[in-house]
Amino acid sequence: IKITFEVRKSFWNSLIRVEVVSVNIIFYYSATLVILAASVALGPPWAILVALVYVIIFDWACYRTWKDHLENNLVPHADIHEFAPNLGKIADRLYKVSGLTAENNPIYDFRTKSSLEKKPHKLHERWAHLMANSHNAAALHMGRPIIMISTPLLQLLDDPEEEAALAHEFAHVMAHDTYLQLFQKLLARITSIVNMITSLWALIMTGFRGVISSVVIGIGSLLSVKHFHPDGRLLFAKKDKLKGALDVLKRNRLHGKSKMIYRITSWPILTYFFHYYMAYVATAWGLSLTATLLTASFSRSREYKADQMALQLGADPIALITALRKLTILEKRNRLTLHSDHAHTRTSFKKTWKQLFSTHPPFDSRIERIATTARKRGVSEGLIGKATTQPIELSKEHDAPYEVIKQMARNL
Repeated sequence: IKITFEVRKSFWNSLIRVEVVSVNIIFYYSATLVILAASVALGPPWAILVALVYVIIFDWACYRTWKDHLENNLVPHADIHEFAPNLGKIADRLYKVSGLTAENNPIYDFRTKSSLEKKPHKLHERWAHLMANSHNAAALHMGRPIIMISTPLLQLLDDPEEEAALAHEFAHVMAHDTYLQLFQKLLARITSIVNMITSLWALIMTGFRGVISSVVIGIGSLLSVKHFHPDGRLLFAKKDKLKGALDVLKRNRLHGKSKMIYRITSWPILTYFFHYYMAYVATAWGLSLTATLLTASFSRSREYKADQMALQLGADPIALITALRKLTILEKRNRLTLHSDHAHTRTSFKKTWKQLFSTHPPFDSRIERIATTARKRGVSEGLIGKATTQPIELSKEHDAPYEVIKQMARNL
């Protein structure tokens, strides 16, 4: 009777998990399709055709380039690594419990064969170079599953933490997260292009005077930021003239300010030439923003799911917590390095706004959920408390190189 009960209990728990995952996926895809339908209804009839052609030709070509690059150019890690002598043994255990095979899914570094021979220039080469020199792990399933972990991350983590990090990536592969997110991203991308075309169409409807006014307002927005903002000199500065990572970050923010000034100034004026201009453009902007937020939220939900699946694969929740805490410490150090010569404060609103667009949940939030799962599994409160609060000392050798931080600042 006990065995039958346990089997039935396991079956229903599995069924509930499948239903929860299905509801999660259905919600995000349905919401994205609704936003896309609203965008198509708002814009000109031909906008969806232009968007589809663009995505099929350009975005799919980009996808194929990334796929070929990752499948054919990454350098695999040795089973006995300089900083992870048990990497092969850890990977073998994860292969067995996950059902994956080492022949089809070796553990790769982010380094590429071409990066060993020359300085990276192409976008995918620069991305791989940046990831290889920072603390990262990733799993991409674009035909053949690719599991990657950088050498700096292997150097940072001990064996249980390393296994927990890899289990998280194995979970992404098992859940086919790359495919799930790819098609949702393409729908969101089509939505953004349709809304961009709608905004352009609304501008054309303002007539010649409206278009000229838009150009003048755009130039005026840039010049106003350049001349009246304390850091305005950075707006048109060339890359080699930027002194450090902070200058890169400041320039990105200046461009954002100029766009906001343009919207605030141009929308009322252009509405004078075409009475529905503001309604069309504001709605299109709102729909694109919603699609972007849905994409980021979907990605965060898959990260939470991968954490839980990693624990199901046998990862130690305490090790996963300490691994995330180490990454939290390094992230704070990177930010301090970035703002070392500049007083930087971030309001709670700015933090929340940034998190809404982030593809990964905050480390603190992930740690809290993992700790909750650990308690349900019977892990003592003492071990959990020690893992979440005990100070962790990391030497400076683990800090990311300044040039890497500077490159990361371009995307902050």
